[in-house]
Amino acid sequence: RDINRPYLNEEKLKTALESDFFAAMQVLITLRNNHPAFNGDFSISLLDNSLTMSWSLANQSIELALNIKDHIGVINLIETGEISQTIEIKNNNIKYL
Repeated sequence: RDINRPYLNEEKLKTALESDFFAAMQVLITLRNNHPAFNGDFSISLLDNSLTMSWSLANQSIELALNIKDHIGVINLIETGEISQTIEIKNNNIKYL
């Protein structure tokens, strides 16, 4: 238990749950668990420094584009062919565009 597993008390746990990182992770986990596109078809492509993963079902799609060189990720939520929301992940921050 002592190796690579910190002992957490209520204060440390509360501080962690209130962090920006946890709030961002909660948004991403909720998106992954609830968006219908993740029950559809999956595709992946790699071109130069860009890795793109896409999920689609009916008129709903999600695309994760990763710039491997610059360490930037962009998530696009697409409904009926139009981007309805964009989430940028850069330098451990999540920004809604």
